[in-house]
Amino acid sequence: MSNLNRRNLIRGAALAPLLGALPAPACSAEADPSIIAVNAYKVARAAYVDACQRWDSDDEVDATNRIESLAAIAALSTVPTSPAGLRSLCEFASWLVSVGEAELSEWRPGYGTAGADQRTGEDMYFATLAAAAAALLPAAPQDMGTMPVCVPAPVRHDPLADMIRAFHDEEVVMRSFPGDIPEDFEHAAFAALGDEELPPALSQEVALDALRLSVRLGDEAPGDYAAPNLARAALAFFEGV
Repeated sequence: MSNLNRRNLIRGAALAPLLGALPAPACSAEADPSIIAVNAYKVARAAYVDACQRWDSDDEVDATNRIESLAAIAALSTVPTSPAGLRSLCEFASWLVSVGEAELSEWRPGYGTAGADQRTGEDMYFATLAAAAAALLPAAPQDMGTMPVCVPAPVRHDPLADMIRAFHDEEVVMRSFPGDIPEDFEHAAFAALGDEELPPALSQEVALDALRLSVRLGDEAPGDYAAPNLARAALAFFEGV
């Protein structure tokens, strides 16, 4: 491993336990602790992959593996403080699936590391995503009695929600077959998610549904376009908030 890689790896390892203590920046994307944590994880992962490919010693592989695990926990658990950080977190989850990381619903980065967070990667990610949404999206007034009386805004129809619902309905039909799925069965809803440029999510709820389905399909159907399409449709909502 080069001295540059070693220096970056040491910096990434030192950064992980300190991220929680960083003050929230006003609006600087470069200072967003989530972006820093994601970048630190990618450095740590590259070092671990490099160590595995060379395998000069078991101790080095074990050490880089532990650092990679701690950096993964930091990246999945550090709450973004800017819209750019929120985008980075969403793209990070999609990237983890695309590089063939273990299924987020089963992957426990802290497994085998004493004192580390033992939650699954999926649990960490969605807890952090929810915290970021609560911090970055406009909050409801504390005293609802002070709100002026007005006509409620009409609920916008969300085409992406319809597509996700159609996919789940299609899954129900597929599971209803007593044996194998007939060869002539048309996976129309799934094909629509993969073949079309999806409409952006129009609400946080639908955006989160799209992200959850994106993670699941990324695990179950790697290489298909449905997972990244859904992630982009969800990102469009958060970027437009």
